[in-house]
Amino acid sequence: MADTVNNVKPTWELTVRDFFVHFKANEDGGIETDMQMPVIKELRVQPNENTRSIYASGVVYDTVTQLAESKAGLTAVALPREFTDRALGAKNKGAVSYDTVLPVKEEFACGYWCENQDGSATYYYHPRCKLVQSDATHRTYDSAQTPDPSVVYDILLLGTDEKVWRVRYFTASVEEGKVPLTPAEFFALHPETIEDIEAIPGTEKAAAAQ
Repeated sequence: MADTVNNVKPTWELTVRDFFVHFKANEDGGIETDMQMPVIKELRVQPNENTRSIYASGVVYDTVTQLAESKAGLTAVALPREFTDRALGAKNKGAVSYDTVLPVKEEFACGYWCENQDGSATYYYHPRCKLVQSDATHRTYDSAQTPDPSVVYDILLLGTDEKVWRVRYFTASVEEGKVPLTPAEFFALHPETIEDIEAIPGTEKAAAAQ
C-alpha cells in the first residue's frame, strides 16, 4: 500500500485554437504545403474502438482492443479552396474547380491545439487523414439576423504503417529547464514514424538562464 496519496487536480480545456494541415508533394504536381487556419468552431474526435473478450476457465481472462478507422467531425467558419480542392480530389483550372464521381482524394496530415485553464497547451497531430464530402446548405440572412457561418466536414483518421493514428504533446510536461515547442514548431516537425515522434523532446531548446 502506498504511504501517501497525491491530491491531483488536473487542468481543464479552455478552448480549441488553430487547425493545421500538411500535404506532401506528389507525382501529379501537388507541392508540399503547410496551412495554419484559425477557423475551428468545434472538433469532435470519435475513435472507433472494438473490444473483444477472451474467455478461459469460465471467466473473462483478458480483453483485446483494436482501433479501426476513426473519425473527426470538424465544424469551421470556412475552409479555403486550396485545402478542400486537394483533399476532396477536385480538378481545377484557374478560377474553375469541378468534382467528378470518381475523385482521387489527396491524403494529408492534420492537427490542432487546445489552450488549457492553467496556461498550458495540448497539441494534437493525426499523420494520415482523408476528407469526406459534406452536405452543403446555402441560405439568405436578412438584416435582422447576425450571420453565423459554418461548414461541417468529417475527417477519416487512418493509422500509419506502425499503427499510429494520433500524437499528443503536453507543454505542461516538458522537462524542467527546457522551453516547450510552439504550435508552429511542433506541427512543422510532421512526425510520422515512431522514431520521429520519440525524437520530439530532443528538439526542445534549453531555457534561458535567469
